[in-house]
Amino acid sequence: MIDSVSIDRRKPEDSGISFGRLRTDAIKLIEQFSGQQWTDYNLHDPGITILEQLLYAITDLAYRTEFDYEDYLAELDGRINLEKLGLHQPAEILSCRATTLLDFRKMILNAVPEVDNIWLQAMASQDSKQPYQGLYQMSVKLSQELVGDALAKVIEKIKHTFYQSRNLCEDLGHFDIVENIDYELCAEIEIDSGYNPAHILARIYFGCAQRISSSVLISGYDQFVDPKPSFDQLFDGPYTENGFFIDRNLPPRQSEFVVSELFSIINAIDAVDHIQALSLSRHGETFPDTIVSKQAGEAFDLKVPNSASAIKVILKTNGRVLPVAFSDFMARYDEINFRYNRSRSTPQDLTLLYPTLEGEFRNLNQYFSIQNQFPANYGINQMGVPASAATETKAKARQLKAYLLIFEQFLTNNLASLSNIRELFSPDSKQLSSYASQSLSNRQINDLDAIYPENPDQIIKQIVAKFDRYHDRKSRLLDTLLGMYGESFNQNSLRHFSDYYSKNEVETVIIENKTAFLESIVKLSRDRGSAIHYQSSNPQPCGLALRVAMLLGMAHQDGYLCTAMREQCLELCGDQTYQQRFSDSAAFALIDSKGGVFDFSQPSLETPSDLLPITEVQSKVADLAPLKVNLLPETLFKNGIYINRYRIARDQSTDQYHLTFMIDDDHHWLLNSYPDKAAAARTANDLRQYLILLNKRSEGLHVVEHLLLRPKDSAFVLTTDDETDFDFYSFKISIVLPLWSKRCDNNEFRLLAEETIRLNTPAHILPKIIWFDLPQMQAFEWLYQQWLEQITETDIDARLVDQAALALARFLNDQHKANLPETVE
Repeated sequence: MIDSVSIDRRKPEDSGISFGRLRTDAIKLIEQFSGQQWTDYNLHDPGITILEQLLYAITDLAYRTEFDYEDYLAELDGRINLEKLGLHQPAEILSCRATTLLDFRKMILNAVPEVDNIWLQAMASQDSKQPYQGLYQMSVKLSQELVGDALAKVIEKIKHTFYQSRNLCEDLGHFDIVENIDYELCAEIEIDSGYNPAHILARIYFGCAQRISSSVLISGYDQFVDPKPSFDQLFDGPYTENGFFIDRNLPPRQSEFVVSELFSIINAIDAVDHIQALSLSRHGETFPDTIVSKQAGEAFDLKVPNSASAIKVILKTNGRVLPVAFSDFMARYDEINFRYNRSRSTPQDLTLLYPTLEGEFRNLNQYFSIQNQFPANYGINQMGVPASAATETKAKARQLKAYLLIFEQFLTNNLASLSNIRELFSPDSKQLSSYASQSLSNRQINDLDAIYPENPDQIIKQIVAKFDRYHDRKSRLLDTLLGMYGESFNQNSLRHFSDYYSKNEVETVIIENKTAFLESIVKLSRDRGSAIHYQSSNPQPCGLALRVAMLLGMAHQDGYLCTAMREQCLELCGDQTYQQRFSDSAAFALIDSKGGVFDFSQPSLETPSDLLPITEVQSKVADLAPLKVNLLPETLFKNGIYINRYRIARDQSTDQYHLTFMIDDDHHWLLNSYPDKAAAARTANDLRQYLILLNKRSEGLHVVEHLLLRPKDSAFVLTTDDETDFDFYSFKISIVLPLWSKRCDNNEFRLLAEETIRLNTPAHILPKIIWFDLPQMQAFEWLYQQWLEQITETDIDARLVDQAALALARFLNDQHKANLPETVE
């Protein structure tokens, strides 16, 4: 038998941290470094006394590192705050979106108890030239006949569940409610004596009705017996909180039903002895073998008797017909049916599957000084040195205290780090250090104030900070947590495109990005292929857009990418246009740095104390020359984010300070003039911050599913001469990104963005990536908004939707062709 290869979490006794092993190793070091200066290693030697006390403290520290993992994470009440630690329950993290047709059936059956069964299939192509792949045909069988508003509400709920669970490039092409065709049960059944015939009859009717109507069976999570399914089996697919659907209990749609299947249902009832006769009937016609549906939109159903005379099932005992009380029968049937319906609509308590994660809270940072373990004649324990002792004796005791304090500070800092594990691993922790520290007190060490510095906490933190590579250590901790979920968030590439941040800010932003990714790990992982709920009044971005935006460090906007420029009433223009338009205006003067009239200096970079809204920053720079006329030259917009592009020019004749922007080494644009240099420097930093906010708010992406643009009317079909792209609609998406921001103007960043998009797009979907400048994006977003408003209307006008969809499809197709690289022959 081959032993499994593993590393024991528990260290062996002689692991290097046992008291005996530590003492042996320490003596060897003493011999090595002290030579003949120290030869007495017996217990009475003061050096050995100090050594053994220190080793005792180290073994205590080692002991505190051996607790169960849960103990380091437990709060005061012993509970573990999983959300704070970036951890998730199995049902939340293991389940996925509806992916297969069975998954969609489970989602709808779980959400809509009025549905008896539901069937989905890929919609057959009606036109060989336009095979719209990704369309589903849905047929629904209701548990009871509904009409009017009640029916409309159930249909709306079914469609809402589907659209909410919809994936990219999938849609509902056809929907219908199947008609229930009622059959009556005819039988003669011998049952054992001692049973209530009305109760047995109710069980017979309910069981047969479930089988004939293809009703779905659902199992409560608390009904499993050993062996219980594992978590990955329970949560394989979408999580259904009302119960567990077993695939074999999701019967397919059937066009015929064999009556003999009811024998096993009836015989499974413990009171049934044998079945003498069994058949189904409808309108006086008897079907002893098989019933067959005559039309595609029909489904079988069993008619439950509404009166005693309608009961055609005869129960006998020893050949004697048993009377059945109809009221008793209906009461029992309604009870069974109620229990079944309740199980379809009652959320399950999953704590029955796994216990709440708890640990034992331990006060890990509590430290008891080793000085209190020394004999009294050392004068360093709580008794101290007698007041009558000589000054030299007091000085020696204080000197020994100071010497030991260095080691004790290390020990108590390590205990503080152990106690800080919860905060260290917590994604939402606001701590900006990875090493913890704590100061000692007079209660722990007698007369400590005499040798401790003032403000010890502050000084100790400053010392520890010199050795704390916070960003590196915190980043690796977050990588560990991400790795638990099979994710990685490598932002090394983004360091090359950190235009909006100073060198110190970049590492902090990377930590913030990883933290935000980890906090949204469930949604970003599970919903990476999700599509917008386009029939919602407020459609949210699809999962792919959210994931890519976060991976690229884009603050994805829920609205439109041109909104920032539009709200600020700014027009982006070329440099030549800007200079020509105001060539005769002194307020827009072009300053020549070679003239010798001005003394130029560069303003220093100021880190903003807080992140202000863009409107507040705009008010600080509204009097600058270009912003007065709502005109922003591209060079200023893209390069104004760098503080080294600004200059403060002192006018020697007027003693004013002009804030300028460098176009090149010799020429500057005049932005404004100030009476003092500090005001000009503050404005330069405010303008830099304003332009950074504008750039960041202009970044994001739109994902357009071509399938949603498909025509309902053949007159609105997009036609193209490109034979390689004859099918515009199936499994294709257009991803639209801005070209006018500083980062997106970088060709290397665009390559990174395109690679990220392709890596995260589902493998069966072809992404068509298009980069738009500001005018193109404005045109696209107007068309996109017009289409979205039409498709989200309560009463959809199919013709208006098709018109808006065709206009958007043509625009995207034309722009895509224009962006294609030229073929090299």
